[in-house]
Amino acid sequence: MRQNSVALGSLFAVAALVGVAGAQPTISFFPGTPYTVTHTPLVVTVADVNKDGFDDALVGSSASQRVTILTGGPTENFTSVLTVGTANSLRSISVDDINADGCPDILTTHFGPSQIAYSFGDRLIGNVCPGTFGALKIQNVSGRPVGAVLGAFDVGTGADVVTAIRGTNHVTCLKNRGANQGFGSSGTSAGVGRRPIRIASADFNRDGNPDLVTVNSITRPVRDVSILFGKGACGFTQPADAYVVGAKASAVAITDFNKDGFPDIMVLNAGRATRGGDFSVSLLQNRTEIQAGKVVATGGFDQLPAVRVQCPLGRRGIPARCTPVALAAGDFNGDGLTDLAIAMRGVVRGSSTRGMVQYYAGAGDGRFEQQGRLTTPGRPTALAAGDFNNDGLTDLVVTEGITHTVRLLFATLAP
Repeated sequence: MRQNSVALGSLFAVAALVGVAGAQPTISFFPGTPYTVTHTPLVVTVADVNKDGFDDALVGSSASQRVTILTGGPTENFTSVLTVGTANSLRSISVDDINADGCPDILTTHFGPSQIAYSFGDRLIGNVCPGTFGALKIQNVSGRPVGAVLGAFDVGTGADVVTAIRGTNHVTCLKNRGANQGFGSSGTSAGVGRRPIRIASADFNRDGNPDLVTVNSITRPVRDVSILFGKGACGFTQPADAYVVGAKASAVAITDFNKDGFPDIMVLNAGRATRGGDFSVSLLQNRTEIQAGKVVATGGFDQLPAVRVQCPLGRRGIPARCTPVALAAGDFNGDGLTDLAIAMRGVVRGSSTRGMVQYYAGAGDGRFEQQGRLTTPGRPTALAAGDFNNDGLTDLVVTEGITHTVRLLFATLAP
């Protein structure tokens, strides 16, 4: 297989701007009041579970047998809280319509017991989705899942599930059995790189079949990603190229950062590029061409120059010790272009800072410039993007490990 290389207080304190990206509108965030959960939150997913037009945050922990749902609304805080039971050793949370009744359902993966668990969303008279959920259903799977995605991978009714299995170097697609019966017990497998640790899905070639990308962890000194193209019936084809990213690649986001209508891929590399505390975000741009007067995907990706991520300077100009843990993408400043945010754990000497969220303005061509930073004493563990107050700007939700808190960061238009 060919490999392609990529260039390598309780309230937030808003740091000074550290680099403004040209004439683009300034990115600005307003922190909401934190919500405390019972265990260290490690996973956060965004979806509109009650279909009211406001995105909601679903938060989980490997030590807690529950998912906490924090609902968005027109105020600058979560409007309500609901917990849904689940199994042990949670690794991921996914939301889609599994039983095809028009209301979102929840699926979680569980590493230790080798299980997936799911709950169907309640549906009321008049097709109302209240955002509450029914009894938990648990299903054993082959191997230990590190993540899953839901989507129409088969032609049947309701969302199917694809799990990434640690140690077996493959993903497994379980078909939806319909009639509220969940998923088949045996699935179709497809090979990926060595020891996948993250999985995400999008229709990269716009053929109507969802595709997959996995981040793989056993290549040295850098890691790679595998891209699989869906062909229906839970089948996948894999191109000849494997895309090498950076050291300790740990997170992936899918977004159309060049605004051509085709999804692109971002990968966060948590390994240090230099001793000064540099990291990077690899950018894989969906390659397109014109055929018969129509723009189509070629099945390949162009590797753009990586986004440089630096730790902030501490006392005496010495970079702080920090490690990126998560990334999220969205239009934070309302200019129609994709922006980027990165959550980092770190220590700045002489302060109570235990982490930060840095944000970057996108230029629409794969270039990103850092615009600012929010610091927090809570040590970020996860980050996700969504429009929680339905104002048209993409907001952020960050989970904090030391304080066991979840907090919204509302995007605002700077004056």
